[in-house]
Amino acid sequence: MTKLTVEQENFGVWLFEMDEALARFFKNLPDHLVAHLDFTPHSLDLLEDWILKKYSSVEKMLPSEEAVMVDGITRYIGETFRKTIAGTWEIRFDDPKYVYYGLPQLTGFSSPKIAPICPMRLVTTCVDRRKGHFLSAVLHNQIKRIPEFPNRALKTVSDNDMRGRMMALLNDEKIQPMLEKLIEKDELLMKTPLLCRIRAGSRQKDILSILALRFNLQPPICQRIEQHLTTITDDARLDRLLAAAVQSDSVTTFQKTLV
Repeated sequence: MTKLTVEQENFGVWLFEMDEALARFFKNLPDHLVAHLDFTPHSLDLLEDWILKKYSSVEKMLPSEEAVMVDGITRYIGETFRKTIAGTWEIRFDDPKYVYYGLPQLTGFSSPKIAPICPMRLVTTCVDRRKGHFLSAVLHNQIKRIPEFPNRALKTVSDNDMRGRMMALLNDEKIQPMLEKLIEKDELLMKTPLLCRIRAGSRQKDILSILALRFNLQPPICQRIEQHLTTITDDARLDRLLAAAVQSDSVTTFQKTLV
């Protein structure tokens, strides 16, 4: 059996264990961080902040005892990119001179303008540059390369979870007007069960539904927000909260508007 075949089989196992490996990764992170790791672009900022506190340099990531943690970081970043801009995992061993030789990478994006992305390289680069928003900036730059994103993308996605991740990009100044127009006029979205329920319910339910759609609310957080909303009856304030649910870049940001 050739070295190339062995490496390909190892990558197959690595890919097959993605969900299990991410679950182990989450168990090794602080609970307050895990609560916000919902595979959205904003979650990359939270993860990057934690990464920079844990690793003062790339050299700190190199010891063998850090391998599992670094692998988990790589997987999460890669899956966040994949869930947002599509693409597929692959690995190349055919050309030793290839820049990402032997490293898992994402390819096959919907736009030919997006070059292959290597999450492992993103991890080491973010630690080296220490910007704080490097990972999310890279992702948003890739989004800009996709024509009519997310309008065109949403029409081709049937999975509500994936739609929610795309709609989490509402806060981008170029994307927000497009998506608002889509929600109001696009017949495909208007007929989805989720939006039918949103339009039929009270404003409190509207707010919760939008937050659940955008941020995949965990039950404890959802219950706390719901309990707080039931105490609010002022129409003007509910209108402001509804707008905040659409525009906030995270659940934490929205919760601040409740205070």
